[in-house]
Amino acid sequence: NGFSVPHSHTFHPLPMRNVLLLPAGLLFTVASAQPGTLDISFGTGGETLHSLGTPYDLIWDMAIQPDDKIVVAGSVGAIGGGAFQDAFVTRFTADGAVDNTFGTNGTVVWTGTGGNDRIRGVDIDVDGKVVVAGETQVNGGETQMFIIRLLPDGTFDNTFSGDGLLTRPGSIYNDGSYARDVKCMPDGSILVGGYEHFNLAMPYYNAVSLWKCTTTGAAPGNFGGVATGYTFADLFQDDQADVLNGMAVRADGSIVVGTQSYDGSYQRMGYATFNADGSHLGNNAEVTYDFTVGNEFAYSIVLLPDERCVLAGGVTNQAGLMGVLPTGGPDASFGTAGKVNVQLGSSSTTLYAALLQPWDKVLVTGAFSDPGTNAAYHVAWSGADIRRAD
Repeated sequence: NGFSVPHSHTFHPLPMRNVLLLPAGLLFTVASAQPGTLDISFGTGGETLHSLGTPYDLIWDMAIQPDDKIVVAGSVGAIGGGAFQDAFVTRFTADGAVDNTFGTNGTVVWTGTGGNDRIRGVDIDVDGKVVVAGETQVNGGETQMFIIRLLPDGTFDNTFSGDGLLTRPGSIYNDGSYARDVKCMPDGSILVGGYEHFNLAMPYYNAVSLWKCTTTGAAPGNFGGVATGYTFADLFQDDQADVLNGMAVRADGSIVVGTQSYDGSYQRMGYATFNADGSHLGNNAEVTYDFTVGNEFAYSIVLLPDERCVLAGGVTNQAGLMGVLPTGGPDASFGTAGKVNVQLGSSSTTLYAALLQPWDKVLVTGAFSDPGTNAAYHVAWSGADIRRAD
């Protein structure tokens, strides 16, 4: 009880073990030599539990550096006992020990400007710097996306936006912008995905949002047809809720995103494509998938080598995986008509993160609850083979 579960994002494998991410500051690894057992060479008995000294420590995303060090990021109950959450980044060695060469005792905390501050995504750029993105309440008011770039020792990188911090200048709508994923591009530029919220009488008006900046933090000049570097799309042009939870970048620079979109009755697992310049092709590049009657969400997206994708998330009370062709149609070679459903325990099962393993299987992690025991469990499952049937 009391666990909060991350909403999205991809996590990346170490060469000889799979790193699994759980909330509340817990990491553990599963050994590759004997699948499904804890790797006891990692942390203590295969686990690392690290507290930042607050009653609320939550990991939202992680990335693996080229030297196999593990960077995790998220939010903590305000340092010093305040009323708001603060953003944090912590680095561990490949063996699960806190890396004290990073920040202060292995951690960097950013307190923002007096409101809730959360890091939702983390990536490593081409120079080995740590890049994180999230949302901050500016002076305790409107929520805006932000990017922080850190040097390898955890100090803010002053070559990025002058002080290492870039807050997006204003919102497209009137109630803030929310980051859900970040990708470092080969040219050093940074891409953030999330959504815009519009505070109308209707409860579900969000729009998918992309924000891009150069390696110095400047606007790229023309992204999405605007000079500011941030753009949005009302998927299906229906003035309903569209939320980007995860994204991937293809070899040609085009961007594929996993979404949840409200159809007036239910949230639907969705998929959309943007061009490398941020432009969107409208309804021709948007698809939703109807598993069953009820709410469905895509929390993570995995890009396969042949540019097919797998969406992972929740389908009513079950975990759901959707195989997607490059055109957006269901991949009939994946599961049953492109769909895989998994239910563990007697109640809700949801997948929150996914990766592609070197042996062509999709590894997913998530949570399920069991009301009979009044408990919540966090699990990993790697049974979804993504190789073509032929």
